[in-house]
Amino acid sequence: MKEKMKRLLSKSEFNFLLSYECIRSDYSKVNFSLILIKTHKINIKNQLFQTFLKYLFQRMRDLDNVGYYNDHCLGIILPSTSYQNAKLFVDNIINSNCFYVKNLMSVDVYSYPDQWINEYRNLISKKVYTNNTVQQL
Repeated sequence: MKEKMKRLLSKSEFNFLLSYECIRSDYSKVNFSLILIKTHKINIKNQLFQTFLKYLFQRMRDLDNVGYYNDHCLGIILPSTSYQNAKLFVDNIINSNCFYVKNLMSVDVYSYPDQWINEYRNLISKKVYTNNTVQQL
C-alpha cells in the first residue's frame, strides 16, 4: 500500500476538518482528541522545527490530520482517540530525541466532547493537559 503524503493543512482546511470531526463525533458517539502545539516562540521554517514535523508525520496514523489551528498554533486531530491515548501520543513525542524544540512550544490536549476548548462551539472545557500536568479550566 502506498503511504499517504502528509502535509500541513491551512487554517481554513484544518478548521473545516475540526468542525467536520465534531459533527461526526456527535453523530457516531465516538470521541476524538485534539492536540494544540503553540509555536509562538519559533520560526516554523527553522530546520529543527522541520525535523520535528517530519518526526511527527512519521508517528501519525493515516487518518490523523495536522494543520494550522491559528497563526501561532498547530493542531493535530486524532479521530477515535481517547484523551488518555492522546496524552500518551504527546508524551511519546515530547520524550523523543526528535523533539528538539520542546522548550519553545507548549502543548495542550483536548478530547471531544468531554474535555473541550472553551472558545470552540461554545463548549465548556473540563480539563486540559499542559506539558505533563492536568489543570482545571
